[in-house]
Amino acid sequence: PVGWCIGLSLAFLALLLVRLTIPTTPYFDEIHYLPAAREYWTLGKFVNREHPLLGKELIALGIQIFGDRALGWRIFPALAGALTLYAAMRALWFTTQSRFATIAYGLLLASGFYIFVNARIAMLDIFMVAFTAAAYWQLAAAVREPEHGRLHLALAGTALGLALASKWNAAPLALLPGIGF
Repeated sequence: PVGWCIGLSLAFLALLLVRLTIPTTPYFDEIHYLPAAREYWTLGKFVNREHPLLGKELIALGIQIFGDRALGWRIFPALAGALTLYAAMRALWFTTQSRFATIAYGLLLASGFYIFVNARIAMLDIFMVAFTAAAYWQLAAAVREPEHGRLHLALAGTALGLALASKWNAAPLALLPGIGF
């Protein structure tokens, strides 16, 4: 049900964008990641070294496009949240081939607050989750469509690499497909 997956993901994105810029000042762990993202574009001091660069680069890209304000900080995490929902639903579809399970899972995932909260704050976790969900979607597609298996596995490997480039916590999740395949 690709139409349902797209529709639910777009509705989820619309919900994420409601009052995305409130609060207008950094909160929670944004105080760590925003200075790192700002330094990236100035080629200044490399701060927040304990995490890889990709998530901070995506936050920095939002700052470059929309300015150093709340919308710039949080727009790419919101987009990653919508990608997470879509990819997770597609992964379940390729795994189960159940229309009801896919749509119900999407509704439950969207109404649970983990993705919603993480997609509305400039942190690295949502990028890791989005790329991991995309990788698992491609892995499930590789099993379901073996005639395109190599392409799906290459895309899965790329997505796992992007997840690792966002946050090191993706390392255990990257091992599971290797063990499975």
